[in-house]
Amino acid sequence: MPPTVKHSSSNNASTPDPVSDDICQRSLETPPPASSECVSDNFRMQASESSVYIPLLDNVLEDLNARFAQNTMELYHLFILLPGNSSWNDKEATDASIMILSDKYCDLLNLNVGVMRASLQSELNMWRLKWERIGFDTSRKALEYLRMCDEDIFPIVHALLSIFVTLPLSSASAERRFSSLKRIKTWLRSAMGEERLVGLALLHIHHELELDLDHVIDRYAAMRKRRNDLIL
Repeated sequence: MPPTVKHSSSNNASTPDPVSDDICQRSLETPPPASSECVSDNFRMQASESSVYIPLLDNVLEDLNARFAQNTMELYHLFILLPGNSSWNDKEATDASIMILSDKYCDLLNLNVGVMRASLQSELNMWRLKWERIGFDTSRKALEYLRMCDEDIFPIVHALLSIFVTLPLSSASAERRFSSLKRIKTWLRSAMGEERLVGLALLHIHHELELDLDHVIDRYAAMRKRRNDLIL
């Protein structure tokens, strides 16, 4: 009986193994392990970014909180004094602004809180009726309304408008004042006194105001007695 020879089937050799294919695919997709130098570089980069980025955020938040603080936001309620503002006909917004302004400025005006609220409410009603009768222009400035406000009839409104027009809205005006002082008090005028410096600064800053030269000369001549008469 001839010996039987076992032949391997070709179908078994060509059949794919799903487990081995999965292992090969993962090995190809997985990146090689990073070295210790790459890890340390990444750590240094993240640390440097956080050391710069986080203090920057802190400074931005601090500036925003300082600019939009509660005391600053309360000043926006002074806009109810200007005819034609957004809350001109809004009774609830007007009442809320009256309460806030009365609590804030009652001590400055030497008034009781309740008295100031009632007085300000009545003055605003008359103030509104006045401008609705004569008409108002929203392009007018607060200083113009202050000049047209009778202090005897509207004492609280006049006081609040005075506060409103003197509020520094920006630092540009102060910077211009310092620039003018640099031009006035030079090295050649270093011995100038404070009174003379203030006078020259006022003349330079408020150069648009018209002065009565005759009145200035008369006041200068009357400052001290002179042997000879000052005649121009």
